[in-house]
Formats: sequence, structure tokens, C-alpha cells
Amino acid sequence: MSVNRKYKKLFELKVLHLFFLNKGNTEFDSMSPDEQNKIWNTYDLRETLTFHPSSDAARNLNNYNLVFKTTQSGFLVLARVDPNNPDKSFIPISDLDLTFYMTLDDPFYSNYSLGQVNSLQSRQTCYFNNDAGNNGSSFPDLSLPPSSFVAGENYETGSMVEFSGDFYESVEDITNASINPNRPNSGWRSIPNRSSVNSNDRIAIFQDIISFQVNTPDIEFTVQLTDINGIQVYSEQLDTFNGKRDFKIYPSNAKEGYYTLNVTNNADGSNLKTFTFYFFKDAVPENLLGIVHILGGSDKGSYSMTNSAGDLTSPEYRLRIRNRHTYWRYLSNQDQSMVLETNLNPLTFNGFISVNHRGDDLPNPGVRMIKPEATGTYSEIFI
Repeated sequence: MSVNRKYKKLFELKVLHLFFLNKGNTEFDSMSPDEQNKIWNTYDLRETLTFHPSSDAARNLNNYNLVFKTTQSGFLVLARVDPNNPDKSFIPISDLDLTFYMTLDDPFYSNYSLGQVNSLQSRQTCYFNNDAGNNGSSFPDLSLPPSSFVAGENYETGSMVEFSGDFYESVEDITNASINPNRPNSGWRSIPNRSSVNSNDRIAIFQDIISFQVNTPDIEFTVQLTDINGIQVYSEQLDTFNGKRDFKIYPSNAKEGYYTLNVTNNADGSNLKTFTFYFFKDAVPENLLGIVHILGGSDKGSYSMTNSAGDLTSPEYRLRIRNRHTYWRYLSNQDQSMVLETNLNPLTFNGFISVNHRGDDLPNPGVRMIKPEATGTYSEIFI
């Protein structure tokens, strides 16, 4: 006897990469609906980014009668529904826990993208979850809001900050920032006040061993690990006698996931260190760019996959990734001398930006040849 199974969207993640969606100087969000539809109909990230479930998520997908599908802009998960109530999942999902990896397929991705990091080089990745609304984000964005500008801080090219209610992006590496972002020649450019992936989304990653420093001399302290639900999974007593400051712990019972490490002075109970990280039991996925962590429960406002009655709400989450802006430097094919240098321009897959030289439009640059310098990032074009 055949079983007629029905499914409904549990949630979807759409990634909006502005390199592919913007058209020259025209922002996707400022286009007419018809123009947006034309761009969207040709938009496909599947040769650039790959999304796939972790091994634990793959088991949970099967156990909860869920179906994972990639899409042109990300992925979605379908839930088998109750045959007598198409708004309820066949298996309750209140304790559902799903982790997905975002990995990189394009070796030139960092040349035209901002906000993300190479996990192997930095031992960091971006971490997104559907508890973002409780951490200051606005639905449907999973990325966290940018930090406020702080004078005296160091900022890498592409950093995103908030200043006096507006958003800014650094166009060069800035050491000991001394000029407010809204001032001329500050090293910043004004950008739309829209959520996008930024440094606040980054998180440290560890595999098997967790290392940290405690710089307070001659004390005894306690190090504790708690999981995303605040449950303690590890505790150890250590000390900094005899000049010790570098420590490693081996939480053999910890599963893969998001953790908080707290270091507490045993003498007075003061907190010496707190940081969050993502822990891998097995090898870190190759070319990892981000982790998407989706949890069940109706306590996440608009981000929840069910309402208080247990009905599916089918949220569509969003990640926006900014495209890089560069100075365009035109060089002679004959002697490599500089012919022309432009102001800052966006790198985009679509559209054309007119750069006129002696009555001719010069070609726009590709993404393979960019050159970071002290004053900014340059695209070099030989003519």
C-alpha cells in the first residue's frame, strides 16, 4: 500500500551576493521589480558556494522526516506534515538542531567579496543562527548588526561599522583610527543601512583541542565550557603558578557545536576571560566559509519555524554579502606604465561602468587581478 506523504517548507535560506545582483553602480535594491526579476532569473550561486548538512544534521533530517534541497540562492528544508493538519510537522520539531556548512567553490571569491574569512588561514569562520533576533538582528537577516565605530581601533579593508545611525565600510586598512567615518579622507565610504555579513559574524574554530591564555599571575582558576543551551559540558581547575600563561584543554565528551568558554578566578569569583567558538570533533570542512545553525522552538520571534500553537511558519532567512570596491588602474601593455587611475568603483558580474580615455570607453576589470596596497585595493587592467 502506497503512502501519500505531503511536505511543507520548514525554512529557507537565501543568500544575496551583491557582486552578482548589482549592476555596475546600480544597487539591486534600487532596481525596479522588472529589473530585479531579470537579474534574479539568471542568479545562481551553485558554482560559487555549496551548502551541505553536517553528519549530525544529516541524521536529524532523516529522523525528523525532513528533506534538504539546494536552490539557486542557498537551500531549503521541507518537513513532512501531519496528514490531518497540513500546518503541523508530522514529527514535532521543538528540539530540532540542524547545522549546515557553507563552503567555497570559486578560488577568486575573496577578490570580489567582503565580510567572510578563510577558515584555514585565520582559524575563524562566520557563524549564523536563527536566534539572531535575540542578538539585535532584524528578520529575515541572520547576520549580526555591525559594531559602532571606535576611535583608536584598527580596521581591515572592508570592515563595516555604524556611526551616528549610518553605516560605513573601510576602503583601506586603518591603524589607530583617528578620523570619524563621515569625514572626507577618513578611509571610509558610506554604504546603505542594510544588514550584511560583517566581522561580528566571525567566530573562532577549534578542532579537538581548545587553547587560550590567562595572563593573571599566581592564581588558581576554573575553566568551564557551556553549550548553546547554557548546559555545562566541561570543567577543570588550573593555575598560573611558575609563569604559566598558555593552556590547552581536551574536552573529549564535547560534541561538535557552538560553545562559550569562561575562566573564573577561584579566589574572588571574578571573570578573567569569556569567548565563544565553534568546536569540531572531526576535520574542519575544506574551504569552509560559514556555519548555519538552525534550532527548533517558538522562542525566537519571527525567526521561529513554528508559532506557539506548533504550526509551521516557514520563515525565509537571508544573508547579504557585500561586493568589493577597488580603484581601477589602467596600465600600458607595452611598458607597464600607468595610463589612468580611477576613483573607487564596485566590482560586479553584470553591468558596465564607463571609464573614458581619449574618447574611448576602457574595459572594466575582472576579478583575478587585484592588488592590496596601503591606500586601498586596486584592480589592474592592461590595455
